[in-house]
Amino acid sequence: MIDRVAFDFNNLTDDENHFLEEARQHQESKMSKMPAFPARTVVSSFVDCEEDLCSFLRMVPYCSQHEDVWSPLLVRIMLDTCSQLDSLWGYTAWLSRFVRQEKKRRDRLTIRDYFKYFAEAPLTPLGKRWVVFWSEEPTQIRPFESWDGGESYKDLDWWKVYNKVKHDRLANREMATLSVAVHAMAGLFLAILSCEHCRYGIEAADWLTSSERVAYNPKASLGEDSPSVKYNFVAAESQLFSYPVGWCGATVEKNDSWYGSASMKFRHWFSNYSAE
Repeated sequence: MIDRVAFDFNNLTDDENHFLEEARQHQESKMSKMPAFPARTVVSSFVDCEEDLCSFLRMVPYCSQHEDVWSPLLVRIMLDTCSQLDSLWGYTAWLSRFVRQEKKRRDRLTIRDYFKYFAEAPLTPLGKRWVVFWSEEPTQIRPFESWDGGESYKDLDWWKVYNKVKHDRLANREMATLSVAVHAMAGLFLAILSCEHCRYGIEAADWLTSSERVAYNPKASLGEDSPSVKYNFVAAESQLFSYPVGWCGATVEKNDSWYGSASMKFRHWFSNYSAE
C-alpha cells in the first residue's frame, strides 16, 4: 500500500513552484491543443527592449526638454515595443474560444478589439493604471489614460504614432520621440503584468517583491481581484518602471509607508507621493 504524502502548497520551494506551473501550463496546452504560453519569451523580449532604452537614456536623459527628441534608435525601440504588445494581446486573445468564434482569423484583430478585450479589469481598469518611470526625476505615467472611463474606443497617441511609422517609416520617423517610446514601453509593461499567462515569466524575471505574508506567492496578487490586495504590498519593478499592485485606484496620502520589500527608491517615492 502506498502512503499518501500531504503537501503544504504555501511553503513550496522555487523549483517546486516552477515545476507545478510548467505542469499546469502543459495540461492546459493539451486540453486546448495549443502550445504552452511563451511567458519567459514575452518577458525577456521586454527586458531586451528596455535595455535599449536604458542605453539611449544614458546619452539623452528623460526630461521635459528632451521629450520631443527623436532618433533612429527610438524608431526601432518604439516599433519593437508596440509590435511586442500587438503580439502579446493578439496571442492572448486568440486563446479565447469566444474570440476565435468571433474573428475566425487571428490577423483580423486590431487595437479596437484589444480595447474591448483588455481595457476593463476586475478592480482597476487599464486606463487608470500608472507606473513610476525612473527618469531624471521619478515620473508617473498612465499610458492608457485615454481609455479611462470610456465605453467606446479612444485613440492612444503613442499607438497612432506606431501605426504611422510602421506604414511609412521614412516619412514619419521623426514622430518616434522619446516620450512616445517611454509611453509605449510603459504600456507593454502594464500589459505583461495584467496578463495571467505571463505570471510565471514575471516571477522568473524576479520583478516581484511583497510583504512577508504573501512572500511565498506574490504573483497571485497580480489578478487585483479585491480592494484588499493593496495590503499585500506587492511591487513589480523592472529597470525603468515600478508598479504598485492594487494601488492605482486607491487613495494614497503623503507620508504613507510601503510595507513591502520594494526598492529603496520606490519606497522613498511612495512615502512622498500623494494621490490626486
